[in-house]
Amino acid sequence: MGRLSSKAWIGVLSVVLGCAASPPGASAQDEPKPPATRPAPSQATEDAQAEEDTRRYRARISDRFQAEDDKPFAVADVVVFTPEVSLFGGGEGKKLKAIELKRGSATIVVPFARIAAITVGKQAEDRLAVALTLRGTKPEDRLLQGTVKANLELKGIFEVNDLETTIKLRETKKVELEAAK
Repeated sequence: MGRLSSKAWIGVLSVVLGCAASPPGASAQDEPKPPATRPAPSQATEDAQAEEDTRRYRARISDRFQAEDDKPFAVADVVVFTPEVSLFGGGEGKKLKAIELKRGSATIVVPFARIAAITVGKQAEDRLAVALTLRGTKPEDRLLQGTVKANLELKGIFEVNDLETTIKLRETKKVELEAAK
């Protein structure tokens, strides 16, 4: 075996001394962890909207499968449910008392309190054409058209027999909303 040069000895000593000076389990690559991040502003907005509207809403629904002379059916405690797709399945999603309407480059959040009716149009890929009839506006501003996600559902209690129900918005023709009494 050969002898180590002085440069090699200096390298070995610096490694040994450097390792001995740091605490056990630490390495030169350890960095302090960043502070916990706040939720995105959109999530905070959605949470605030869900908390502030404590009213209960009732919907009268006409679906595509009813005969023209059939009366609409009623659903109490209605909310809009947006399913979230997951590789592992499950019924995860978010419940809102509002419609997120896409109109051009804008996304408009319209709360249930402002919506008198939702008229459903045709589906194009993953979007569904809708027309919202608004309350409390000038007659010329009452109709707001745009698209929503095609997988939106309405969840609530079927008023005829008090059973939980889920209605796919794309299978409806018209949904009339009102605050429950």
